[in-house]
Amino acid sequence: MSHLFLSYSHDDSVMAHGLAQGLQAHGFALWYDRELRPGERWLQRLTRAARDCAALLLLMSPAAEQSPWVEMELCIALRYRRPVLPLALQGHHFDALAHLQHIDFDGEVTAQLLQGLPTASRATDAGGGSLPQALLSDEEQRICLEVAAGRSYRDVGAALDVSGRTVRRRVSALRARLLQGRD
Repeated sequence: MSHLFLSYSHDDSVMAHGLAQGLQAHGFALWYDRELRPGERWLQRLTRAARDCAALLLLMSPAAEQSPWVEMELCIALRYRRPVLPLALQGHHFDALAHLQHIDFDGEVTAQLLQGLPTASRATDAGGGSLPQALLSDEEQRICLEVAAGRSYRDVGAALDVSGRTVRRRVSALRARLLQGRD
């Protein structure tokens, strides 16, 4: 069985850990940042885990919407056409995911949530279900990874042989694409 990838802001750690424990108790294989080991190349491991997951579970909150890490994980999942199951904390939604049915999540692993997981997995087997078709190029993914890792636009630009201003424009364009829902 392929794993589920849990994407969340560290401000929502209590909810994320409770969700992880509940899903694991129901027999689901789950990957989230608690799986990282000291000394591990965490950015590569995180990228591989998001790329190879059966579905990405996204805890939506104001903090998650501002998190570059959550944004990067979502970008990777969408690039590789992984289903996304949005879980709204305290009724918070991402406008970019308005085209996807969400579940209001209050910390309880409910029958509704559990029933949604096989559907998300089947969407992967069926070629992506209703996921947006506009995916990230390799260069766009690299920009997301580098900026999320805290590198400056100038440093990212130097690595890609473009100006920092060009990188800033590309990041702005990528954010705009995410906010438009990419249908």
